[in-house]
Parts: sequence; structure tokens; C-alpha cells
Amino acid sequence: MALDPTTEKSSRPADAPTTLSEAWNASFIGRYIKSHHISRTALVLAALAVAVLFFVVGAGIRLLVGPISLGPLSGQISEALDQALPGITVKYDQAAIEWSRDEGKVNLVVLGARVFDGEGRIIAQAPQADIDLAAGPFIQGKIVVQRITLVGVQVTLVRTADGVVRLGVENNVSETDIIQRITDAINKGGGGPSQLKSFAIRDARLAFQDQTTGVFIVSPRADVKIATQDGSLLATLDADVEISGAAARVTGEMILPPKAGPVRGDIAISHLDIAALGRNAKMFHFLRSVGMLADLRASFAVEGTQLLTASASVNAAGVARFVGVREPIKVRSMHLAARYDRGDGRITIVDSSVDSDQVHAHIVGTADLIRDNTNAITRIAIGLTADNTALAMPGTFSQPVTLPMVQFKGGYVPATHDILIDSLNTSGGALKLATAGHITLVDNKSPVMEIKGRIEALALRDLLHYWPIGIGEGARTWLAKNVFTGDVGPLVYETHLAAGALDGANVPDGALLMTFPISNAEINFVTGLTHATAVNGNAKLTGNTFDVQVGSGRIGPLVVSKARGTIANLSIDSAPADITAHVAGTVADVLRLTDMKPLGYATRFGINPATT
Repeated sequence: MALDPTTEKSSRPADAPTTLSEAWNASFIGRYIKSHHISRTALVLAALAVAVLFFVVGAGIRLLVGPISLGPLSGQISEALDQALPGITVKYDQAAIEWSRDEGKVNLVVLGARVFDGEGRIIAQAPQADIDLAAGPFIQGKIVVQRITLVGVQVTLVRTADGVVRLGVENNVSETDIIQRITDAINKGGGGPSQLKSFAIRDARLAFQDQTTGVFIVSPRADVKIATQDGSLLATLDADVEISGAAARVTGEMILPPKAGPVRGDIAISHLDIAALGRNAKMFHFLRSVGMLADLRASFAVEGTQLLTASASVNAAGVARFVGVREPIKVRSMHLAARYDRGDGRITIVDSSVDSDQVHAHIVGTADLIRDNTNAITRIAIGLTADNTALAMPGTFSQPVTLPMVQFKGGYVPATHDILIDSLNTSGGALKLATAGHITLVDNKSPVMEIKGRIEALALRDLLHYWPIGIGEGARTWLAKNVFTGDVGPLVYETHLAAGALDGANVPDGALLMTFPISNAEINFVTGLTHATAVNGNAKLTGNTFDVQVGSGRIGPLVVSKARGTIANLSIDSAPADITAHVAGTVADVLRLTDMKPLGYATRFGINPATT
């Protein structure tokens, strides 16, 4: 079989040896490279690998022992920090590489960091600052700071009345907003070379003072971070705080837009001691008697120093004292859900409820914040509606009270601690009340009370049902013991109680005036005698004196007119009463009445009423 020369040639590789000599040479060269050059190369590579391994292991062991100093790079690091935070100077004792056990990575750190303001004053100190560098520039021999974390810093923050947050406690009008400096650096708002992506404070001890409200808070541990996110800045906070020595926890986040616009955020406060907040700042002084722990969650939008919108919910429990309530209230649960709109300056109470041993109520309403020219809150105008209110207050009412509907319009003046009552009305039950006035809270004393009101006619026993204990107590006790049936009202009253007036044994005359008509009543005017019935007249209570004038009535067959009873000192147990009356009837009927015990007049003089 013949071979095609063209086919044979095309099947041979182009570089294949054409002779036996060439083939032998190619085989020899291949064996020489594999056995000599490759083994030497492998040996060199193995040596390099071992060297690298020893270096890595040595460096790792060294990192575990402690930080490795970067003294030669100190100048470049300082320059990079100045570019990252223009207007703020960061100095340090040493730059080093350190292994972080908590984070499980190697960090570039500066030890003994100190932060200076524009006038060269130290405004913050941190034992350590962690620094993250940009990888690309670092390969090119440049140091560009992208992230700064101050660790263990101790600093004081002051929020001024115009909304500026500055470092330190000195009043320096030239000191700019530290938060704005950092956000500008991250946003490169000043047009500078900063490539900073985040600024954080970890394991810090902070003190915060708000000059507007007077609140002063200490945080023994705080983590704060400001970083870029989707073109905006995200600020986060996680801190343990102390308010007047009471511990709480605050977490939250805020989204700061790259340009002008509202800052939006969420905040949560847990285990807040409300009484401690009342002791902490004068603005919240009225809360000092509310010994309750609360959890709060809120979402908000802020522009500049103005709160634009907010929605919040609060859940609390504990023990509290309130104006007009003598015994502390043990609150099993209290819930409040509200929202705020800057446009109309209104807080809307969407839903609120109280469940306690003395009060059960459901309340909705509004509170309008009224401000002066300096934007300070001068008055809070309040409108509330409570339905199905149940009161069981042994120290305030003699028995449980139910109020189907209560409506309140008034306000609160923070500067004077005045509770303003424009109108307080009840309806839907036996008590139909309308009242107005004001109450002034006073430290360690019962409040000042200037109140006028009217109660529509109701059964006398119902009036006693709603009559607060401690207000005209002697008159209330006498009516409860000696008046059995009848109607009273409309009842008109006014109080002029000075601070501490309710703390004593009696209410002074002139401090209280209450007048009311009595109709178709049954009255025991002298215990043991026949009761007076169908009594019509008028009663007046003036502090410590109670006076009843009867226009008409009957004592059995006798007709009574122009009668009067006066108790001059209600604060005395079994206080004597001065009673006079004009009685018309037969002599026998009069003798039978006056011969009853404890009088016994006829028997004393040997007179038999039946035969007289």
C-alpha cells in the first residue's frame, strides 16, 4: 500500500525532529530541564515559602504579644488624619498595628489619641483610635484614612439653645457644631480632600447637657457611629445612660441627607425612671412624683433645630402620686400612643389607657404647644376625653366611683407649674359637673387650688358618693350620718386653698365656699328624736363651718319653719351643733317630741304628754 507523501507530511508536527540525531538531542534536553532546573526552582520556592511562613508566624506571635510600632509612618498618618477631619486636630503618642481579639482582625491603631479644637484646646482624649486605610492608595505608598474609631474616649457634649452640638463645657460662640464638622468631612461638604467614610466612638464615657431643657445625662458606655449609606449618612447610637443616678438604655439611628433636608430617625429608651427625669431637669419637675419605669419608642423627622414630625409609644408601670389623689397609685400598666406635627404644633394622643389598683381609664385627646418669639414653649393647651373611667381611691373617695364621660380643656405652664382648667365636665352618670380654675404645684406641700364650679341637682347620697375625702370633711361626715333621703343642687362651689392648706387637720374658713339647696330631705337633727321630713332649705359650707337654714319641713305631726342648724368647728370629733327652729302643732305633740331621749323634758317635770 502506497503512502501519500502529502498526507504523511501534514500529519507530522512542525517542530518534530526529522532525524535520529535530532530526536536524541531533544530527549536529552528535556531530561536535563526536569531533573536539574525544576528541582532547583522548587528548592528556591520552598525556601521562600518557609521564610514567609516564619515571618507570618513570627509577626502573628508578635501581634499576640502586643502592638507593633509604625514609627517611620507617623508623619504620613498625622497628615492623613488632618485631611480626614479638616478643622479638627488629632495627635497621638504612637502608631502601631494591633490584633483585635473582639473583631478577629488586624487593625492600624494610634495610642494616646488627643483631639484639639481650632484654638488648640483638648476637647477629647482616647487611649486608642482604630484607623482603616484605603487599600488602593496604600499600595501606591499613600495613606488615606477612610474610617476612624475612637476607643474609650471621655468627652462632654453640650447642645446649645440654637441646636449646635459642641464639645467641652466652655461657652465659645466661635465653636462650630462638632456633628456638622464630622458630617461635612464625610460628605466632603467643604470641598476638601477628605475621603473619610465613617467616624465612630466605641466604649466611650460621655456626658451630655441640653441647655434648652436642662437635662444632664451621663453615659458610662456608649457606641456612636456616623457612616455613609446609599448616598446619605447613617448615625447610630447604643448607650447605657444614667439620669439622676437611675440607669436606662438608649438605642437609635438617624439618616442624614447629603444636602438640605430633614433628618429622619428612630430611637428607643428602655427602663427610663420617670421620677429621675423629673429630678434631673426643671422643665420636667412635675414628673418627680411619678415613680414609674417606662419603655419608649419613637420615630421622628428633624430639620435644623425644629422637630417636624414624630410618632411615639410609651409603656410604663410602677407607683405614682397625682394631684388630688391622697394615696399612691400602683399602676399595673399604662400605655400611650401619640404623634406630633410641627405644622400645627399639635400632639395627638391616638390611644392611651391606665390600669391600676385605683384608676382604670381610656383617654384620647390633643396637646398644642404654644411658643414665644424665642421658640420656647410657654404653654401646653390640652384637650382630653376619657370614657368609662373607674376610680377606687380609698383615700380620696369613700367608695368606688364610675364616670362614663369626662372632658377636659386646659393647659400647663412649665415656668410656673400651673395646671390650667378652662373646663372640666362630666356626663352620662349621676354626676353632672362643670368646673374651671387652676392648680399650682408646690414642692413638698399640697397645691394651691383656685377653682369654681357647679354640680347639677342629684340625690344627696350620690353627692356624698362623689364628695372627695378631706374637702369639707366635717360637713361631709355630718351629712352622711344625719341626712337619709332628699335631693341637693344645683351645687355651687369655689375654693381658695393656699399651698399646704390640705395638709392640716382642718380647712380654714374662707378657703372653701359651697352652697346648695336641699329638697324633700329626711334629717336627723337630734339623735333619738323623730326625724324631720319633707325638709326644704339651703346649706352653706365655709371651710370649717357648716350652716343649714330650713324654710319648711315636718317632724311627725308638727310643722317646722325658720329652722337653722350651725356647726361652728367641723374639725372637732362630735362637734356641737347650735339648732333653732319654729315648730307649730298641739302642745301634746310638742311634749311627746321633747320627752324623747335624750331630752326627756316632760318626764323631768312630772308632765304626762298623753293627758295634757
